[in-house]
Amino acid sequence: MASLPARLLLYAPTWRDGAEDPLIPREQDWTQLVQYLEASDSLLLIRSHPLGAGDYSVGTTRSPRIRMFGSNLQSDITPLLPAMDALITDYSSIAFDYALVGGPMVFLAPDRDAYWSTRGSYEPFPEFSGGFDATDWPGVVTLLRERDSDAATARLMTEHSRRLADRVHSFRDGGNTGRVFDEIRRRLGE
Repeated sequence: MASLPARLLLYAPTWRDGAEDPLIPREQDWTQLVQYLEASDSLLLIRSHPLGAGDYSVGTTRSPRIRMFGSNLQSDITPLLPAMDALITDYSSIAFDYALVGGPMVFLAPDRDAYWSTRGSYEPFPEFSGGFDATDWPGVVTLLRERDSDAATARLMTEHSRRLADRVHSFRDGGNTGRVFDEIRRRLGE
C-alpha cells in the first residue's frame, strides 16, 4: 500500500463494562475484511474503547489496511470524524456525533437483546440503526458492499444519518458548551 487509501472506515465499539468485546473478528472474518478493504481501497481504523478489553492485533498483522487508532494516538476522535467515509459501531453514542457528518453507518450488534436488556438504550434499536445492522462481520462487509454498489442503499444510509442527527442535535452552531454552562449557572441561581 504505497499510496493513501481512497477511503477511511472507523470501527468504534462501545465499552462493555470491562468485559471482552464480543465483536472481535474471528480468523475467517479477518480474511473477508482484508479482501473487502483491498477491493474497495479502504483502510479500517479500529478504535476500541480506552477501557475496553480484547485483542484486535491479529488484524493488524494480516494487512496494513487494518490499524489500531486508540486514544493514545488521538485522545478525542470527534475532530477527525469528518475524515471518515463510514462508521462501524454497535450501540456507541459516537453514532450521534458521526450523524452530524452525514456519512453512512453500519451497526454491528451480535448481542443486541442482551445488551439492550441490561444496559438500556437511547431509543429503540431499529430507529437507532435505521435497519443497517448486522450480527457479525460478514454481515458488516455485506452492508458495506451494498453501499458501494447500490446508489439507493448509499442514499438510504446517508438519509438515516441525517434523520438521526435531526432527532438529537437541536443546534449545530458550535455554541452548545456555552448553552450548557449558561443553563448550569441559571439553575444554580448565579
